[in-house]
Amino acid sequence: MAISVVCDLCKKPVLLEKARINELGKAVHEQCYVQSIRASKPVGPGERPKPSV
Repeated sequence: MAISVVCDLCKKPVLLEKARINELGKAVHEQCYVQSIRASKPVGPGERPKPSV
């Protein structure tokens, strides 16, 4: 019997066997967690778009 919990980020079910735990101890999908980390990552000086002339 598969048990699911609710992803803390997208609020959709995630199988307990596949769930990851975020820094708050909440269950999340791995992909949701990766996206949240990427979204909160500061942009480095080499990664900023160059202004158009």
